[in-house]
Amino acid sequence: MASESASFSTATGVGSTSSPIIREIIATNRNPNIWKDFNLCIMTDNSQKAQCKHCFHFLSVGSNTTLKNHISHPHCEAKKAQQNQNPEAGQTSMARDGSVFRYDPDYLREQFAGLVIQRALPFNHFDHEQTTRVFQNTMQPRYTHVSRSTLKRDAMKLWLVAKQEIIASFGNINACVNLTTDVWSAPHGVPGSYMCVTAHWIEPGTWQMMKRVISFEEFPSPHTGGALFKMLTKVLTNFNLEDKVMSITLDNASNNTSAMDKLKLKYDPPMGGRFYHSRCVAHIINLVVQAGLGVPAIDAIIESFKTMLKDIFKSSARTRQRYVKICKDAEKPCLRPNWDVPTRWNSTYHMFLSGLKQQTTLAYYHDVLANKNRCNHFSAESWVIIQSLTQLLEVFNNATEILSGVYYPTSPLVLQQIFFMSTVLSEYELEGGILSSMIKPMKKKLRKYFQHMPSIITCAAALNPCFNVNGVDYLIESISRDLEFFDDTFASKSKSYFKESLEGLYNLYYAKYGNPTQSSQTSGGATSSKASGGNNYSRLLNGLKAHTKKRQGLILQCLANMSDMSIRILSHIFIPKTLQVLMS
Repeated sequence: MASESASFSTATGVGSTSSPIIREIIATNRNPNIWKDFNLCIMTDNSQKAQCKHCFHFLSVGSNTTLKNHISHPHCEAKKAQQNQNPEAGQTSMARDGSVFRYDPDYLREQFAGLVIQRALPFNHFDHEQTTRVFQNTMQPRYTHVSRSTLKRDAMKLWLVAKQEIIASFGNINACVNLTTDVWSAPHGVPGSYMCVTAHWIEPGTWQMMKRVISFEEFPSPHTGGALFKMLTKVLTNFNLEDKVMSITLDNASNNTSAMDKLKLKYDPPMGGRFYHSRCVAHIINLVVQAGLGVPAIDAIIESFKTMLKDIFKSSARTRQRYVKICKDAEKPCLRPNWDVPTRWNSTYHMFLSGLKQQTTLAYYHDVLANKNRCNHFSAESWVIIQSLTQLLEVFNNATEILSGVYYPTSPLVLQQIFFMSTVLSEYELEGGILSSMIKPMKKKLRKYFQHMPSIITCAAALNPCFNVNGVDYLIESISRDLEFFDDTFASKSKSYFKESLEGLYNLYYAKYGNPTQSSQTSGGATSSKASGGNNYSRLLNGLKAHTKKRQGLILQCLANMSDMSIRILSHIFIPKTLQVLMS
């Protein structure tokens, strides 16, 4: 019994913190009638111990008689409790719901692997002797060391199981799947490029938006359209998505366009692939703003503003501390500037925004430094230009944030944001001044990417109850006017293309999900519903128009009972011009 007490103190940490702990449990071929109640353990000092599976005491492995007596006499406290008809005694603890807790090392490893994946932890997160000792001494004496190799294998098993579940679900899904993909280079000078593909779909049973990263692979150079086509084809084949993809969103690189053209030829998507290739609108916004900020006059203003901030925040610690004291004495905010970076245009907007929030103190202190000939003056006129430029960039920043959402559909909002951007550009162009020099290149970029209005954004906007078909017609007309599409037929062609796309989309879904009993009725000279898709679409349009007229009446009725303040608030929430169209 003395040896058992000593062994138990080693397991529970009563003795020295440097006592050996379990490193590994191995199989044994010794007498199975005895060893069925024991684990053969290799300790951290390379010694071997027998651990009782019932009370977790450690015993010497040299004598089977000692092990047999531990169970049969019994010296095991858990066995004593069972003989006293207390079946729950001898368990390590109780679960939170009051039931008996049973330790399962395999389940624990599975949970560790899931935690490592979800929290992006390193595989050696639990691979430390001190971590093992803490777990054994305070929570579970039977806990065994989990190495990084073991954790990696467990994580890969989880990944393979999840991958097979997704592949099986895509094989049975009766809905369209949309993909987003991009190629990027590893940061911090690490060689190699990678391609990530994310799948987005609506779960038919629950109508929940779903998204899964289905591919993350190294993409070696050259990044040609042919190489990208092969990678995407491999992904579509592996995940049973050849005939289920409705749209693929990429940035505006030429190799992406080449790859999409080849995918259209291979898979022949519905409606000639009108919805198949979707350009990333957030990337387009970045290109538009960069075109405006690159104008020499605007670039000079930006550099002058950055120089002013550096004069205060980066010249010396004493200068910065004096500015902090001035802000405290004046009870004004003292904010560290958000320095702009070349890869993110809205960092320039946030730099302006943080500067304007402390304009009074910045202007005062910088003038003090300039009067001492320590820097050049930053004029009041420059502050006015920065304020106007910030107001212009705010519209593009809001559009970027709204269209970068992941927990709500963004396609129905794209046309609305293009309307906002084109409208504000026209307003600033009419005002003239130094900012008008950046409007022309920004408009040129917008015209380049929206001269053929993508069907996916017009049809998605039409399905938005705030707009429907009539609202989309108005937005197309307004955008074509603000972006100066001088071709008189542009708006009419765009509206015709949009309605043709919406009709085709309706027919596509009606053929797939329509009432089968109606589609089979061909007697009495009547045509099938599939053949009369145009009539179905006409009925849909008539229904939308009737709904619009009914909503107009409700809006007018509500406005009649509203105060002037409520109407002003309403005009800020909705698109004012679109509201006028609905009321007209």
